[in-house]
Amino acid sequence: MRRYRHLAAWWAAEGEPELAALFARLAEMEARHAVAFGPIAEETYSPPPTPDEDDALWQSALLTPYRALSLAVRAEEHAFATYASIAAHAATPALRAQAEDLAREELEHAAILRRSRRAAFHSERPFVTPLPTDMVALEQQGSVWEAEVKAATTRAGRLRALSRNAERYLAVAERAQDETTLSSAQTRAQATLRTLARLRAGVD
Repeated sequence: MRRYRHLAAWWAAEGEPELAALFARLAEMEARHAVAFGPIAEETYSPPPTPDEDDALWQSALLTPYRALSLAVRAEEHAFATYASIAAHAATPALRAQAEDLAREELEHAAILRRSRRAAFHSERPFVTPLPTDMVALEQQGSVWEAEVKAATTRAGRLRALSRNAERYLAVAERAQDETTLSSAQTRAQATLRTLARLRAGVD
């Protein structure tokens, strides 16, 4: 619930009202689960580990719609596993039935998120063209990518273009075959992330 409320506010500020509305809707659903979870929490039980390592990613400068939806899908799958485990160890039929109902609802949430994630993937598609593998290709393709940022006419569009470029440059760095290309790709990625952070902070 806390994470979804954060994402709803985040994407509202980023100029993505549809995504903000989706996460606000999911936050409301999870709020109802929080009320229902009260009796369950009184049971003695060891839940699956919470994926706390994702916490930093929810507020990362590289958080794109696709990444946010992927994190949310992972959270819903974890919630399903949690309720399924509760159902398996429930001491009473009533508690088992309640946990099973909550588990089914989490699967429904995950299905909603997967549909939105597919749409976001096809919308973003950062690697449609082959990634550059040398400096000449990086210079040429980098000019095209930077032109996409300049062509964006809205803040939300510029944010998406910058996020996409950051991922592109990081991917080029990962695949670089020489130190010059690696260094250039890393420098471009860092500069893009700085611009992205300034824009999100309202500096640019």
